[in-house]
Amino acid sequence: MVLFNKLSLFLTVLFFIPLINLNAQESDDKTLVKKLTISQEEIDNNLKPKIKGKKLEELSSPWVGYVSDIEGKVIIIRHNNDGTSVLINFEAKEGDLVHEKDVFDVGPKSSVELTLKNETEISLAPSTTFRMYQHYVDENEQNSLFNLLSGKARINVKKEKKITSIKLYASNVVISSKKADFATSYDDMKKTSMVACLGGEISILGMTDNKERKSYAQFLGEDEYMNITTSYDGETENYINTDPTKMSRNYKKTVLESFSADYRELDPWEFTRISTSFFRIALGLEYANIQELSTRYYNFSIGYLPLIHAFSIFYLEPYFFLSIPSSKELFLRAGTSLVLYLYRGFYAGSGVGAFWITDGAGSKMDLNFSTGYTFSDKQMGIIDGLRFEYFISRTPRYRSNGIILSLVLNFSSGRDEEE
Repeated sequence: MVLFNKLSLFLTVLFFIPLINLNAQESDDKTLVKKLTISQEEIDNNLKPKIKGKKLEELSSPWVGYVSDIEGKVIIIRHNNDGTSVLINFEAKEGDLVHEKDVFDVGPKSSVELTLKNETEISLAPSTTFRMYQHYVDENEQNSLFNLLSGKARINVKKEKKITSIKLYASNVVISSKKADFATSYDDMKKTSMVACLGGEISILGMTDNKERKSYAQFLGEDEYMNITTSYDGETENYINTDPTKMSRNYKKTVLESFSADYRELDPWEFTRISTSFFRIALGLEYANIQELSTRYYNFSIGYLPLIHAFSIFYLEPYFFLSIPSSKELFLRAGTSLVLYLYRGFYAGSGVGAFWITDGAGSKMDLNFSTGYTFSDKQMGIIDGLRFEYFISRTPRYRSNGIILSLVLNFSSGRDEEE
């Protein structure tokens, strides 16, 4: 009996000791957990802070820029300063600061734009994985290193430092530049790359299976592009490059459009360009007032408006108008305008020429101001757009002010021509 009582006491003590220890551990663990818990405010401030005032020059390491525009879903995989371990994954929002070791995973119907120190801009297309390794900038130097794992990336280096080195690695090519605007795509399935120089000059380094040349260093100038394919010699990968080729207008437009989930949201200055066209006609109605006769005319007007691309967004537009008024007088004007294609199809111009009118004692000055809208990125058959013009016209005998509202027709499909 005594033995039984001692055994019972021993088992009872043995049962309660773990409970006592467990309660003590729970008490200690609660304190420990409380000490290690990171608040949402600390996460926002330290792991995924927002830019304040968009003052890039005030950013200090490891922050090198911010998310300036985003569409759809983009995941940022944030690493530590050494890039050896992941600190946090989160969905990117506009204004998020960019860490020097970030990886960007862009969704299929998404896109993102990054603005970095020294006004370097990076655009990532849908279905892209992109890694940053380094973006060091000081008063004299920019040293940047990026890695395109798959998809498409565009890098625009706007300011060149005294010492500048920008390198983008893809799986089968390395692109280097100092001050340039270039786009690169890498297809992980087909093992092919495309590199296009949109401005400035870039250098491309790679390997080839040509027996006469084991490696290459190729320069691309503005509006040139090349492709790189991967071939295999056993387990060895060899990279073959094509010769540089001049980009057509349509090819360049396609490259630019590919960087947005909705290309219509792209900067229209980049691709809304219209080719030279010699087959444009304007059909319109004119309201004219001849001051000396106190007479108002409502005219049917037909104009011939060839369009000649000069440079950038500037065009020369010779014009020849014949207006048939409600009475026997005929109006005829001819001259040349300088036209600027400004924003999303809108344009404006001004020009001078000569003006004739029946019984006007000859010809004299014709000054015009025009504005209009063209379907330059979505041409509707032969319909080019709408146009409004104001004319201040003179002959030796009469002074006339007129307004012409026209429908412009383009029979040349000039936007599809290569330069």
